[in-house]
Amino acid sequence: MRLTTRLMQMASWLLLQRAVNNGEMNREQVLSEKNKVRLDSFNVDRTAPGWNDLPEGFRDLIDRSLRLQNRVALLDREIYRPQEAQNFLPDNQNGVKAQLNLLQTAFGTN
Repeated sequence: MRLTTRLMQMASWLLLQRAVNNGEMNREQVLSEKNKVRLDSFNVDRTAPGWNDLPEGFRDLIDRSLRLQNRVALLDREIYRPQEAQNFLPDNQNGVKAQLNLLQTAFGTN
């Protein structure tokens, strides 16, 4: 259930971004709606009873969804709270390199 909720929250966030990019919503509307989307629940208790009983593929899917959620949260900080996003970048990076790293993180390229 948590996996499904996590994926739906990310889908909601992505749909909001598409709406603003298509001109269907303005930034203020998106900010209002975005407050309903939860991107901050990253923890999974791998020591909980029954965790090791879950199929390996399902545990992998949970891990992958957490990595995706982390990427979406990073993009969210960069777009809507850039002052906070700076705290997640090393001090020695220049702006262009930081943006390239964000794109690589978002699209999983190296």
